[in-house]
Parts: sequence; structure tokens; C-alpha cells
Amino acid sequence: MRGPRPRHTLGFALFFLTVPWVAGPAPAHAQGEGAAITATDLAAVHARQIGPAVTGGRITDLAIHPDHRSTIYVATASGGIWKSVNRGHSWTPLFDDQPVAAFGDVTLAPSDPEIVYAGTGEQNNRNSTSWGNGVYRSDDGGATWRHLGLEGTRHVGRILVHPDDPDVAWVAGLGNLWAPNEERGVFRTRDGGLSWEKALYVDEHTGAVDLAYDQTNPDVLYAATYQRERKAWGFNGGGPGSGIWKSTDGGSTWIELTNGLPAGDKGRIGIAVSPSHPNVVMALVEAPTAPGDTPEEGRPGAFGPMRRDPGATGTYRSEDGGATWQKMSDENGRPMYYSHIFIDPNDPELVYSASTNSVKSEDGGRTWTTIAAQPSYDVGVHLDMHAMWFDPDDRDHFYLAGDGGLHETFDGGSSYRKINNFAIGQFYAIGVDQRDPYWVYGGMQDNHSWMGPSETRRYDGILNDDWQQTGFSDGMYQQVDKGGPRNVYVAATSGSYNRVDVLAGTKRPIGPVAPAGERYRFDWTSPGLASMHTEGLFYLGGNRLFISRDFGETFERTEPLDRDIDRDSREVMG
Repeated sequence: MRGPRPRHTLGFALFFLTVPWVAGPAPAHAQGEGAAITATDLAAVHARQIGPAVTGGRITDLAIHPDHRSTIYVATASGGIWKSVNRGHSWTPLFDDQPVAAFGDVTLAPSDPEIVYAGTGEQNNRNSTSWGNGVYRSDDGGATWRHLGLEGTRHVGRILVHPDDPDVAWVAGLGNLWAPNEERGVFRTRDGGLSWEKALYVDEHTGAVDLAYDQTNPDVLYAATYQRERKAWGFNGGGPGSGIWKSTDGGSTWIELTNGLPAGDKGRIGIAVSPSHPNVVMALVEAPTAPGDTPEEGRPGAFGPMRRDPGATGTYRSEDGGATWQKMSDENGRPMYYSHIFIDPNDPELVYSASTNSVKSEDGGRTWTTIAAQPSYDVGVHLDMHAMWFDPDDRDHFYLAGDGGLHETFDGGSSYRKINNFAIGQFYAIGVDQRDPYWVYGGMQDNHSWMGPSETRRYDGILNDDWQQTGFSDGMYQQVDKGGPRNVYVAATSGSYNRVDVLAGTKRPIGPVAPAGERYRFDWTSPGLASMHTEGLFYLGGNRLFISRDFGETFERTEPLDRDIDRDSREVMG
């Protein structure tokens, strides 16, 4: 597979910098000791993309032109918006000249699909989530954009555009992930984004994460509100502000829907309305653990990846426009990161949920089967999906997108075409070696660790095939030993390191071993550093600084560098 053309650059695809030879005076930083780099210096620096595209990358949403289905728009977590006019065989980046690259939604106006609304800031609540600066609009299919405001929403969960009037739109704004703020909730415009009114607001901790409407009567709206906040030490993903709301007057007034839904605090919620039977509404609802079910007896209930009540969390269905709800099943994988539910355009019983293992139900959510199986680790369709699009004329044809990029199926999910020809991967960290040409090493969000050459002798340049995998899981820091690529320190999550001989293709786990009765602690992205001066000298950061002088075989340690505070005792959301 040929990689992306060098002329396209974007946020988190790897690039390196070249400075062309220019006759004339030396740059300012060379004329005086310690002089700052100037704008003139930077103007001479040009980025050249080197990939990789082979892995795909985190996609948050996609949209297909209803009249020209070869035209695809893809919104990414931090790589901008991309467009293809030939079903994904080639791509054009649409946001390289804009100040943001993180997106939660891209939506086409049904009455004029050349009008595109884009909501910035991804809606998934990871510690690596990137924020945006509001909403943008294009009237020419993404060729040009104008900013419509709503900067404080920071993370946009969903945009709906009126089916008949492209100037009427609704935005689900989550607000600041890291602090309370008031610019969150559901916003409405009736003049194409020139002005906005706050249609639904709960409080400074609660935003809106999802929206759906009756396509035959867009005055009937459903909104999912979500109370959440993240700190450096933890995440609280729920509270009394979370819920499902309904409006029958286009968003002017709202009522909360509760009959049959879990009582009390709730977490993230995803909603969908059947296009063919609009009284059918589906929801994925997260409920907290009950008090006393956590390791600390009597502690209040909590939300998080592994803290939810299986008795209340699950798939809910209403057949009377939300007046009453029935729990159909426990299906709702890792709600804080997914909560994506979809209903087939023509069949209200055919329901899909995109999550770690994406599934479908043919009986309205009662039972589920996997649609994107992995026969073995990292073989098949990548896990962790966030978006889907369904062909209204062929129920077996749909797109599935997520952390591993974009996939297309024509047989209902039995097999897929992976569309991995545009570089949208997110790199946590990179390193380089001293070969000529030098090689670049990178750790990627949910797409492993890789290495690739900075240049090749081929006319076509650097290809996907030139990139080689060096590690698994989320890749993190990558450090090459002073002695060369026979010893490369490759990190995954939470302080997990391997020493890799990239020439021989072998690896060995390394890391400090804690004495009996003690546990070392590491951050999600635990830093590692290979000495530039001494072979075999490697530093690893955790709650202590760990130092190895023998390529990671053994480690010394410093005194503890933390304050020994139980993070579960600290307040996340007041």
C-alpha cells in the first residue's frame, strides 16, 4: 500500500524538518550566543511527512454525501478533517490551515450537502483527549471554512442540521473536560451560526454529549446530558446532571425522560432514533456502582472504566417516543469511551453498538453478535470503534471507524476493507537513531510502536511497507541506546518497557522489580531516557527515578518522589 503524498502534513503524523540552503547572512541564533530563534528562521523550515498510514488512527465521526456516496468526510481525534471523492482511494486534508486539529463531529446539511458543519474537540474522555475551539462551517464542501464561535464548549459531541433548512442547527457541547464552565449544553442557531442560543443547560459540570431527532419532524429532539470532569489524578464520569431530555418545539423547551431509566446518578449516555419508526428510541445508559461495592466499604458509588452497576447499565429501548423505557440487555461496553448506538435506516429491530467489540442486534437490542471479530491479537478489524455510517439502500453495506482507522464492509460485517492510506495516527513520543539515513521510532495511541526510515532511495519515497512494528498496545516513549539500534527501549502503557534489537527482531522485557510488600507506580505515559553519552545507561520515571547501567537488566532507585497521597481520597468534581 502506498503511503500518503509528502505534500500533505497534519498534526500527529510523523514529519521531520528540512532547512534549504539559502545564501546570505547567518540566522540570528548563529550571530549571538543564546539568541532566540526568529520567525525568519522558522520560515525556512519545511515539514515533510514520512507517515505511517499503515496503522490508521483515531476517527471520531464520518459523513457520506447522500447523493454522491463516493464522497466521504472523516473527522479525527487530532489529525484534522479529511475528504475523499473516490470512496477512500485518495484523500485531501481540509483543515491544515486552521488553528485546531481535534474533532468530535462532522455533519452535512441534508438539504444542501455542500454545507458542512464541524464540531471541534473530541468527545471521548481519555487522559489524552484533545480539545477544540467551537464550531466551523463550510459552504463549498470543505474547501473553505469560517469559525462560528462556541469556543468554550471545547468538546463537541454531536451536531444536527435541520433536514430542510441548513441554517438551523443544534450542537451538543460538552464543555471543559478539566474544569467547570458555563459554555456547555445544547445550543441552537437559526441563522447559520451567526448567533447561538443556549437551548438546554443543566449546570457548570454538565454538558451535552449526544443528540438525535425525528427525521420526519425535527422539532422532536432528544438530548443526552453528561456530567463529568477529569483531573491529573483521576476521572469522575457521572452525577445527577446526566440524563435523557426531549423537546417537541425544536429545543425551546425540554422535559427529562425518566420512566424506566435508572434512577439517581448516571454516567455517559448514547441515543438514537429510528429513521423509519421515529417513536423507537434506543439508548446506552451508564449507571454507577452501588455504595459499598468498591474496595473501600461504604464509599459512595463511582463511575469509571471498571466501576458501574451491571444491573442498571445497559441498552434501553422506548417505543413511545421516550415516554416509557425498557432495559433490553446489559450491552454497553466501557461507556466513558464509547456509548455509540445506531439504528438501521429501514429496520428498527436492527441495532448496532460501536465499542471495544462492535456488535449488532436483530431483535431490538435483546441479543447481540459481534460484527468485527479478531481471530487472534491484532489480526482482523482493530478494536475500539466510535462511528458508523449505513447505506440506506443496502443493509449489508456500512462503514465502521475508530481507533484503528476506517473500515468498509459489504457483507454485514463478516469481512472488511481497511482504508489505511492517510496518516492520522497519534504519537505519544518519538526517538531517532544515528544511522544514515536515520530511522525514526514512535509510540502511537492504541496502535503500537513503530519504526521507519527518514528517507529511502525509491522514486515513490517512504511507503507503508517501510514501517516496522516494534511493540504492542499503546506505544509510548521510544529511546535508542548510545550504542545503536541493537538496543532500543520501547515503552507501552504504565511503565511497561521492552529492550528491542531491531536488527535481529528480538525483544526482552525490562524494568525494576519492587521489593516484597512494595509497589512501584507509573504514569500512563511513563518517561524513559537513554543517555546520549554512555552505552547501556537508561533512566525510567515512576514514583521513583530508576537508573540502569546495564541496558535495563538491573535498576538502581532514588528515594520516593511522590507525596504518598491516595488519589481516590482526592476530590475530582465538587
